[in-house]
Amino acid sequence: MPNILSELINEAGENIEVLEVKEGYDKGDPCVSLFNGIILQALIDICRDEDYTSSDKEEAMAWFFSSVVSIVDNFETVCDLAGVESTKVRSFACRILKSDNKKTIRQQMSYFLHEEI
Repeated sequence: MPNILSELINEAGENIEVLEVKEGYDKGDPCVSLFNGIILQALIDICRDEDYTSSDKEEAMAWFFSSVVSIVDNFETVCDLAGVESTKVRSFACRILKSDNKKTIRQQMSYFLHEEI
């Protein structure tokens, strides 16, 4: 199975790692890993099927794209604690939403998330 997630990232000209940790952050730090996991779970949630009835997708969409200051601050704080650029994460979320391969991307991100545990 081709790695659709990698292709999507490469297409955007970004590093192969979805959540590349900024310089000065330790990728092996459990706190950095925790906050990367939060972002990755939200990315997984936005890939849910259109007919999915859970509020997880709606909450993830609001978290990535809200203009409400408290939600924006929360998103940017989590990205900062994860050591990633919030603008890159938001841009990646947009590309996922436009992709025709959401199911495959979701499976690959789920595998990545659970593989890290």
